[in-house]
Amino acid sequence: MLGALFDNTRDGILAADATTRQIVYANPAMCRLLGYDKLELLALTPEDLLGGELAGAWFARIPAGETGAAGTFPALRKDGATIHCGISAPALTIEGRQCLLGVFQDATSQQMTEPALRLSEERLEAVLDAGDLGFFDWDLRTGEVYFSPRYYTMLGYEPGAFPASWESFAELLHPDDMHAIQAVMEDYSAGRSERHAVEIRLKSRGGDWLWILSRGKVTARDEEGRPRRMIGTHADVTWRRTVEQELRIKEMALASAIAGAVMAGMDGRITYANQAYLEMHGYSAAAEVLGTTPLDHVEQPADAQAIIEAIGRQGKWVGEVRCRRRDGTVFPAEMAANLVSGPSGEPLCMLASFQDITARRRAEEALRLSKVHLRQAQEIAQIGNWELDLATGRLWWSDEIFRLFELDAADFGASYEAFLAAIHPDDRDQVHAAYRRSLQERTPYMATHRLLTAGGRVKYVEERCVSDFAADGSPLRSRGTVQDVTARVEAEAALKAARDELEATLQAIPDLLFEMDGDGRYLAFRAQRPELLAAPGDQLLRRDFREILPADASGAVLDAIREAAERGVSFGRVIRLAVPAGERWFELSVARKAAAPGGEPTYIVLSHDITERAQAEQQLRQSVAEKETMLREIHHRVKNNLQIISSLLHFQAKKVKDPADLVIFSDMRERLRTLMLVHEHLYQSRALNRIELGGFVRFLTSQLAEAYARHGQRITTRVEAGDCVLPIEIAQPCGLIICELAINAFKYAFPGGRDGELAVRIAGEDGRLAVTVSDNGAGLPEGFDPRTAESFGWQSIRGLCAQLGGTVTAASGPGTTVTISFPHGEGAR
Repeated sequence: MLGALFDNTRDGILAADATTRQIVYANPAMCRLLGYDKLELLALTPEDLLGGELAGAWFARIPAGETGAAGTFPALRKDGATIHCGISAPALTIEGRQCLLGVFQDATSQQMTEPALRLSEERLEAVLDAGDLGFFDWDLRTGEVYFSPRYYTMLGYEPGAFPASWESFAELLHPDDMHAIQAVMEDYSAGRSERHAVEIRLKSRGGDWLWILSRGKVTARDEEGRPRRMIGTHADVTWRRTVEQELRIKEMALASAIAGAVMAGMDGRITYANQAYLEMHGYSAAAEVLGTTPLDHVEQPADAQAIIEAIGRQGKWVGEVRCRRRDGTVFPAEMAANLVSGPSGEPLCMLASFQDITARRRAEEALRLSKVHLRQAQEIAQIGNWELDLATGRLWWSDEIFRLFELDAADFGASYEAFLAAIHPDDRDQVHAAYRRSLQERTPYMATHRLLTAGGRVKYVEERCVSDFAADGSPLRSRGTVQDVTARVEAEAALKAARDELEATLQAIPDLLFEMDGDGRYLAFRAQRPELLAAPGDQLLRRDFREILPADASGAVLDAIREAAERGVSFGRVIRLAVPAGERWFELSVARKAAAPGGEPTYIVLSHDITERAQAEQQLRQSVAEKETMLREIHHRVKNNLQIISSLLHFQAKKVKDPADLVIFSDMRERLRTLMLVHEHLYQSRALNRIELGGFVRFLTSQLAEAYARHGQRITTRVEAGDCVLPIEIAQPCGLIICELAINAFKYAFPGGRDGELAVRIAGEDGRLAVTVSDNGAGLPEGFDPRTAESFGWQSIRGLCAQLGGTVTAASGPGTTVTISFPHGEGAR
């Protein structure tokens, strides 16, 4: 009966002599699985089917005492094809010979499942192979141990009833078996082994000693090669040591099968069910299913009845059926059933195996949905993926890439060269060079380039890829994506053009531009002329304008912002500020800026410098009054009075004995002479309130040079002034400053009465006038600072510069150069 059972089971069964390694038994299912007839198989050895290494590992299980599931191995069919077989390999004695029994099941389909399913394959196969296993995970560094729930229940305990630790395990271990565990650990520590399989005895909760097959492996070692982590399983194999040999062979063959298996009598009632079947259907003990019929375990009893009838007619049935678990839930299974006949051909029983294909169905459905979702996502994002096999040159594109390139897959060459041909001709060399460089440097590749479609349209795509390399550095394959970025590139180009236009517009506006929030804080600013800012730029941001501007100006700005808040815009308010460029007048324009979603509106403030206009208006008014005054007085009285004063100083100086005092009188006369020259030029000018500065300075410096020439010095003067005309209110202080600087040069620049040169340069730019007086004399004393000099002359110069709203700087070596710079306003040209 047992031979008939093996002959009719769906799983392949093979027995080999442990000494001669000759195959001594093969059932029909094994012959079908490998494509041989029985006599051909009996003439072979396991090395012919599994290869020397795998067959050797199989036979090595006999001296090691290993039984149970051996794993999944590739086996060689007669036609040369390789199939993957799940193998359960118990050892047994047949007619006095040690043999190894193998139960084979085609697991090729399992090797082709989704990568995500392969990640859990090892643990899933272990559960399916061993059926009733406890699992442990031991961190040898920290001593932390994990025991699965079945690890406890196998010994009769509730899960977690004792601590998961080495100490708990040692207390349960039979004293005579401690040496076997120590040998395993010594082999691991010495690096002689990475796996173990040992049978030990553990004490159950009831006090009985249970035989446990402990199998495991070292999964990690530290830098010094010491084992760091070990995982494994415990299987209760007590029954294998207590039952009859024949019964043990049957039980081992069926119980260790990867699939669930049941045996039913000809009346249809189940007489045997392996652990895998029980777990698959949600039962905890075989007694719960014995005596039931397959009708009780399928979703549709009519299906089960049809299967039974088909087995009776044909002797077998293979197909899919929907099984029902004990809790009523339904799952799909792959079923193979056979009619087991006796020696005389009489039917004995029916044998069926079941494979739960729920995970496979889910993986297939998940894979199908994933492909659908990926295709839809690529269509929405306009992005496709590709892979290039660099060994064969074969290029694969997703459907979306063909759509992006507007190419027909049937016409595409599926090569790197065909891809280059689809690129815009002007971009091909650039793309090719970038890709080759990424292979040489082993770096990711990204490039944006154009496509020239068959219809003549230009599109932009962004390419990204990474490449895989062999151990010797040679490239194996490249994988990447292509995304249509035409809209983005065109938008960026339009945005850049708009920004460039705005930037050009802002560059052309000399005014100050600010952005403020509703509380008056500066958020941003733009200043073509920073000298017009009331405070340095780095002190503006996030500050309230009322902290920076004077009260009258702050009030005007606040009123303008309030008006803009109500009406949207505000124009025409004028403020006056003292800034680094001097006192300036500004006209304000304020506009309310739309708020961002969830934000508050801000305000754009344009501050237009109207100083020149304001000064022109003021100067116009002053000019009328000055002309009236000059017409009545300046022509005679001022000049005459100054002449009288100069004469009095001349006569008074004759009575002065002290040389220092005499110098003072002389300097005063020169200053008076300067003022007299101003009025003399006004008298001679057609414009009674303007002076041609170049002629005035030339006459002034020549007079001073002539005066000092009487003392034996020969100082030449040179004036570069151009066509510069100044109003009286600027010409007078300017002339006095030049006079003071020239006197200082004549007196101190050329000690010992040596000759020299004095140069005056007058230049106007950007509304300011720069007057530079330089000599080639001895230079200024070390540490001299015109801002702190206490002499009367320098005090006068500073006062006159302040009157002009200007600045004075001095530099020494070689000679001396002094520059005064001041705004000359609308009154000068």
